[in-house]
Amino acid sequence: MATSTSALLTPGDISVVIPTYNRRHCVLSAVESVLNQTRVPLEIIVVDDGSTDGTDTLFATSHPLVRYVSKANGGVSSARNYGVSLARGSWVAFLDSDDTWSTEKIERQIDCVNQYGGEVCFTGTRLDGGRRHDGISELDPSLPDGEARLYHQPLAFIVQSDRHPLVQSLLLRKSIFQAAGQFDEHLQVAEDTALFYRLVARTSVLLVNETLVNLNRQRSEAGLSDCRDGRKLARHYDCYIHAQAVALSLILKPDTDYPQLIGQLKKIRHRLAYFISRRAELAFALDDTAAGKALCLEAVRLSSDLRTSARSLLYLTLHPLFTQRLKRKWYLDTTEPGQ
Repeated sequence: MATSTSALLTPGDISVVIPTYNRRHCVLSAVESVLNQTRVPLEIIVVDDGSTDGTDTLFATSHPLVRYVSKANGGVSSARNYGVSLARGSWVAFLDSDDTWSTEKIERQIDCVNQYGGEVCFTGTRLDGGRRHDGISELDPSLPDGEARLYHQPLAFIVQSDRHPLVQSLLLRKSIFQAAGQFDEHLQVAEDTALFYRLVARTSVLLVNETLVNLNRQRSEAGLSDCRDGRKLARHYDCYIHAQAVALSLILKPDTDYPQLIGQLKKIRHRLAYFISRRAELAFALDDTAAGKALCLEAVRLSSDLRTSARSLLYLTLHPLFTQRLKRKWYLDTTEPGQ
């Protein structure tokens, strides 16, 4: 049971931020899923990140709880951060414009926060076909379906699993979000991963092991995180590498038990090696041979995984034989579609 003497969380404390970019065909479904909550929040802030598909016309007249704002295109992180800066609630929840919430999502989170405490709460998520997609079972295999548990500054979550609960399920106190550094607007992808790492290193986290968010992965148009451009993908992999660097910096604490630290470092080194090896592929595909070689050597140095090491050594020594194949793989061959 929660021991805090602070006031109980209510729907009137919660602002919902929905970033959108060229999702005219589905953004209203996301908004309606919030309006249809059994506990309707204080407000819904739709942040249009420079859409060109007429999204603005959908909100010429809208529900009194819905606030539509537009801004120059800056990416999903800047859209979310801008929405939070406008939020009147002391708590904030996030939803992407092509996803939806189950009707009891907010109610369930409010009840769990009031029962167990905590200032950061994630729930489970599911894909269109019903498959779980949230990493909760990997973070705590002992947490039964349908139950919730509060974890006190669970730094171990950083290395517990390659997966983590998604931002579409996140409800947290606005002040905690700001103190954790918000979403890193320099990261085009993995901004949610970096934020998750900073949150678990800073405060208690409440996990609700119920699938209360529906993810749409059958997109008809490109959105804020979609990419099939090799040059942009190279920058994306730089973001993945940065997120793991954040993880590394957070676990390197003076009071960390040494044997435990070694195991944590090994797991993060493995992730870094994987992302660096993929970034090396992109460097070769972009004809940046020097960078490709340096990245391959770094991947070999870091990796304890035979597959990653073998792939990196192969490209390091025989990269001229694979350049065209890599160009096709990473959408850089203009003579035929990417494979």
